[in-house]
Amino acid sequence: VDYFSKPRTVRPVYWEKWFYFQNRGHAERSSVAGGGGDGTESKHPVAAPQGAWRPSCISRAPSTARRPTFALAALAPDDLDFVKQPGKQRKDHRPDIAVMTVAFFDKHLKPTNKKPCPHAMHRHILCSLLFALAPVPSGFADDAGIAAALKSKGAEVTETKGALTGLSFRDCSALTADDYQKIRQLPQLKTVMFGRGFNDAALKSLGALPELENFSTNGMDVSDEAARSFAAFRKLKSIAHFHPGKTFTGRSLAALADLPSLERLTVAGSLEFGDAGMDAVSAITQLKEFRTWHTGVTMDGVKKLRALKNLTSLTLGQRLSYTPPATVSDATVAVLAEFSSLEALSVQEARLTSSALGALKRLPHLKRLTLDGIEMVPPEIAALKLLLPKTDVRWTPPSEANLKRIRSLFDAR
Repeated sequence: VDYFSKPRTVRPVYWEKWFYFQNRGHAERSSVAGGGGDGTESKHPVAAPQGAWRPSCISRAPSTARRPTFALAALAPDDLDFVKQPGKQRKDHRPDIAVMTVAFFDKHLKPTNKKPCPHAMHRHILCSLLFALAPVPSGFADDAGIAAALKSKGAEVTETKGALTGLSFRDCSALTADDYQKIRQLPQLKTVMFGRGFNDAALKSLGALPELENFSTNGMDVSDEAARSFAAFRKLKSIAHFHPGKTFTGRSLAALADLPSLERLTVAGSLEFGDAGMDAVSAITQLKEFRTWHTGVTMDGVKKLRALKNLTSLTLGQRLSYTPPATVSDATVAVLAEFSSLEALSVQEARLTSSALGALKRLPHLKRLTLDGIEMVPPEIAALKLLLPKTDVRWTPPSEANLKRIRSLFDAR
């Protein structure tokens, strides 16, 4: 009461604090007396006389001594974590209601220079009550506590500056709906990987993680219908499905066409993913990188990728069953020579000829060609390098096991 009833006097201010805006994805450095972090602080390097005015109801701790109320009120309601300190999880700050109330008082109750402001103490009391009564937003979840709980279920976690940003589960069979609810409380989560046991119910329980950028699965049992929910993760940049279950054919991938930031997609290890799935992939025209191998795709499915005009990197592997028709062959290479935007091409587990691969010289931007497990002989590779002088050609011969499969596939044709 004594503090709020007396005029403010000149006091030295040299403190600084970092304010983190968790839902904005960036930090703002707010200097009290120096650089003017948000344009509201004094630009003088030392304390300046401030006159006989009354402070607003937010306590004037040294670190916020000269931060005007309207600067705090300018924060959007979703910037709830604006006082979180680096490496710490704070649960005791509730600014969403209080700050707006402060703005209202500062606007309508003008302080005077003649007498102490009669409203100052009232404002202080009211806002203190609002801070106490306002519910704690989910954005202030205790990442450390959640990480400990998820580690007990087999999670591997990644932390960045005290925030949990990555989660990986090799086996999800022990996870419950409550565990997925905990994951939803991680506002800075950017990367997840879910293994066996990740199913339709689990995907539904995740909701829409607002900052998620990378989603990988290995052995998921998510159906085509449920897989449409991946489009709810609006900031996704990369999706990878390894060994998806038999209820996933890839037809639902067309729903990802609405994700503006999605650039990388991988589908591998599923005979059910075939030409219909490739047709759905062709609708995701913003893709820059696509990888697929050990699937049911044929050359007809590869042709559908012509619609991907922004594609710069393509990895194409052999059919999972190693029975005709082959996914990768000389005929497939002729189709790939039409993908003029390609900068990197990788083909796997096939019998190819240097004359067929020479058609790739029509690709004006091709910088790297990877021949992984391709049945060729060294003289052919040397000839290919002469045909593609501007392209880095890398060749790995097939293993004995792969060579048997390749010969079984191509000799049966």
